[in-house]
Amino acid sequence: MKFKHLILNYDDTKFNNNTLFQISAASPYAMGIKPITVDENNQKASGYKGKLDLNINPSSTGATNDGFTATISLKNFDLNAANFDFKDTLNQIYAAVQIGNYGDNPGVSGCDLIWVGASSYYQAPPKPKYVPESRITVALALFALGALGLLKKTNSLHKSQQHC
Repeated sequence: MKFKHLILNYDDTKFNNNTLFQISAASPYAMGIKPITVDENNQKASGYKGKLDLNINPSSTGATNDGFTATISLKNFDLNAANFDFKDTLNQIYAAVQIGNYGDNPGVSGCDLIWVGASSYYQAPPKPKYVPESRITVALALFALGALGLLKKTNSLHKSQQHC
């Protein structure tokens, strides 16, 4: 098995069709003539109606089927995973990977291919409820006790002045 395409969706506010993404691979034979295509909202996984932005298309993963390792980069810009955490035009998947088999000849694709899409399976954990720090709680309790004591003292002074 090898992957034939990796299609990603990027942050449209940061990148566009003129963005010069570069890709470099660990193996020199892995990159074809045009290994990366940038075409915002126009990259399509066959059979899927949604569209994404960036298509990585290696020429081969090698006769030994040793996998594919590559780095996406952009000159003078620090890319990170958050730049690609955006859904397709149908608002359903973040990425798509086309996986195929080698067939009889190593390095040559067979005819059976499938597409796998990364959906929104990740759910962020709920925000923790605010629990005041223990020092703040103690300070508030002391303030309340002090205010209660002052209130009692004021009331007792009022009562003693009324008897005179």
